Amino acid sequence: MRRNGQPLWREPDPLVSVIVCNYNHGRYLERAIESLAEQTHRPIELQLVDDASTDASRTVMSRLGRRFRTRFAAVNAFHRCRNAGKLACLNETVGRVRGDLAVVFDADDLLLPTFLEESIGALRAHR
Repeated sequence: MRRNGQPLWREPDPLVSVIVCNYNHGRYLERAIESLAEQTHRPIELQLVDDASTDASRTVMSRLGRRFRTRFAAVNAFHRCRNAGKLACLNETVGRVRGDLAVVFDADDLLLPTFLEESIGALRAHR
């Protein structure tokens, strides 16, 4: 598949944008982001979106952004002032991603280390 005569993603390693929407899941964020950092596929752009959490999520996101800034192609953190829900977070963030592919990832999700690599392989096999 092609877009304007160009491949849908860069070969051989497309930039994958991972959007992490969070609301009061600060206690899960560290392990979730670690599972992204352990991915065998690179490069990954990380978009962290906090939907006006009332727990320590903002502090955790800031610390994780610093910790993993060299692992990811980019780490961007956004903090919403008013809780609007996951769909609003996604709609606001999707225009900011630079990746050839995007993954919506909840703050309490975990991925096996080969998830992105295997998913991209499956997409390539069926395009």
